[in-house]
Amino acid sequence: MTTGREQQLDRAAHILAQSRIMQTVSSRLAPDSRPATIEEAYILQKKVASLLGVEKTGWKVSPYGDGKSVAAPIFAADIFASGADVGNVTGIETEILLHLKADLPHRPTHPYDRAEICQAIDFYALGFELIQCRFSDDDQTILERLADCLLNRGLVIGAQQAFVKDGQIPSMLPELYRNDQTCSFRPNPIDPIASLHAYANSGGDQFGGLCAGQWVATGSMTGMEKACAPDRWRATLDEGLEVTVTLVG
Repeated sequence: MTTGREQQLDRAAHILAQSRIMQTVSSRLAPDSRPATIEEAYILQKKVASLLGVEKTGWKVSPYGDGKSVAAPIFAADIFASGADVGNVTGIETEILLHLKADLPHRPTHPYDRAEICQAIDFYALGFELIQCRFSDDDQTILERLADCLLNRGLVIGAQQAFVKDGQIPSMLPELYRNDQTCSFRPNPIDPIASLHAYANSGGDQFGGLCAGQWVATGSMTGMEKACAPDRWRATLDEGLEVTVTLVG
């Protein structure tokens, strides 16, 4: 039998799914339908995916509390190669993406060390995480944003580099360009290995966790820049790392 709380979460999931399908913006979920815990936010992610009939093929991870992290799925239809034209974008973040060659199942009684995380990575790339704000109320809690897949619209993957060892990924900040003009941003240094490590040891999602073949977005080095069509964005980092996207519609 469906409980009252399950019905409330079902209503929230339908609103979240419809906002993606119709590309509409609402003010906020009703108070009784908002997730009250991380677990409920993860349940809503799964319910929305089921309603949309989509599968996740990647992750966005984000710090949550002291040394911990939360994650949101990035769906297959929302993953693009560099140079793509993408619509319905309101923000853009520049990130290091890590590609997994091995599963990292959650091990609550035997946490991963950093070396094990590195052994599970085979490629890295510079990428853009695309943001779509589906709710207009700025007072949303982190749990509401988590239920809405941390506002993710998609992922653009630049040229890949083989990952060989820890310390290999450039630690400097990227250069960011909007319509071929240098774009200033608030620097946000990220240790991408640490971001992945934190979520591997936090776990809790409803999709089976971190699996081989998935890309993981590890946190924005440039904050979130407001973006709209017909902007063309490009980011570069060190030699060989570049990603571009053109916003349309």
